[in-house]
Amino acid sequence: KELKILCLSTQIGCDMKCCFCHSGTIKKVRNVSQEEIVDQALLILEDLKEQPDVITLAGMGEPLANYDASIGALHQFRSMFENIRLSLSTVGLKEGLRRMIREKCSFGLYLSLHSSDEEVRKRIMPSSKQCSLRELFSLLQEYAALNVPGTVRISYLLLDGLTNTKEQLHKLVDLTKNRNFQVQFRILNPFEGVPVK
Repeated sequence: KELKILCLSTQIGCDMKCCFCHSGTIKKVRNVSQEEIVDQALLILEDLKEQPDVITLAGMGEPLANYDASIGALHQFRSMFENIRLSLSTVGLKEGLRRMIREKCSFGLYLSLHSSDEEVRKRIMPSSKQCSLRELFSLLQEYAALNVPGTVRISYLLLDGLTNTKEQLHKLVDLTKNRNFQVQFRILNPFEGVPVK
């Protein structure tokens, strides 16, 4: 069975500036309100005519940089739908992660890791300078401990000669071993002017 997944945006534009992401080339105009996030789903569902299996905040924007609207929308979806998986994708903004832990959130969390090397990650994801990998994985471990297995997933983009090297993949194993995280490898969706491949 193919999953029906709704991927929703939380900002118009994005200030995270990840070099491999087209959204990062568009300066943030504003945050999207909770009502607007929910309305995105409702408009799509008018065409789908059936309940989705998954709603994820993984479109344009960084959900944890628009925390109240993003988490509020996920709570609202939980009250609207039964037996649905709810998640968000984040570069790993530490204050947002800490707040999710304090509030004992129980939504799926996809970390956009994309490099297991601190310096390489800072280069391709400038926003990662705000949190070291050690601190980031400590927060993820704390969040995972509050939730069922599989709640935390690691997204890792295989960039040729940059993040797909043996050294990087060995570091990835070291970062994730003995932790209840799933790792999902991804390939680049190229766009004109992207500086990596």
